[in-house]
Amino acid sequence: MTSSGLASRAISAFLWGTGGGTVRIALQIGAQVVLARLLGPTEYGVFALGTLVITFSFFFADFGMAYGLIQKPNIDANDIRFVFTWQIIIGAVVTAGVIALAGPIASFFDEPRAEDVVRVLAGLCLINAVAAPAMNLLKRELDYRALQLSLIASYFVGFLLVGIPLAVAGHGVWALVAAWMVQALLGAAIAYAQVRHPVAPLLWYAGASSQGRYGGLVLATNLVNWCLANMDRALIGRWLSTRDLGLYTQTYNLLHSPSASLQ
Repeated sequence: MTSSGLASRAISAFLWGTGGGTVRIALQIGAQVVLARLLGPTEYGVFALGTLVITFSFFFADFGMAYGLIQKPNIDANDIRFVFTWQIIIGAVVTAGVIALAGPIASFFDEPRAEDVVRVLAGLCLINAVAAPAMNLLKRELDYRALQLSLIASYFVGFLLVGIPLAVAGHGVWALVAAWMVQALLGAAIAYAQVRHPVAPLLWYAGASSQGRYGGLVLATNLVNWCLANMDRALIGRWLSTRDLGLYTQTYNLLHSPSASLQ
């Protein structure tokens, strides 16, 4: 690719990233305000406990290998197949582990309702792990148009077309669970449709070691970042009531969503 072509794609990526992020901010704030009003802090608190567990588990399910598809100077079908294969394997193992630990996790937070929520949300570990290669290939190609459209469409369908109607119908915390699941599934499907990367299994190849080392570094970094961003909510969930956690999470989300969407 010529330098002028790369510059053009970089500018397009910036514009789509900024514009798409702005649209997502508007959608997220609007949906969160409506859902908070409909559900109340206790339902949000139960969902927040599930979110804490699942976002922590994401890092193990993803392991960071898919990020290597961005930073590696040259990639081929074997790189993609290897990463995709291990994303599925590790994602499935982590999903099973979260399901098995849902009971003890709920007991730790003294919130029995969180057990079923964590069990259902555990499926997101596999969904996100499977989606990671396509998402990162879009970033590698600076195709932020496709990336942002997938994020916007999946959030709109998940939270506005599924989550809010279910909340109005009185389904409580399950409205949020269903919204997140639909968003993840749709986002993964749209991203793959844009990339259509090879999916044939590949357990090992010549470049496997470097991919694994890079994944370990990303995992360690992500775990540190998770602790910095979520330890406050973990402590609130452990020592205070679910309602208190819900109030705190609702406020945090409204303040944090704008900056997170523009990253």
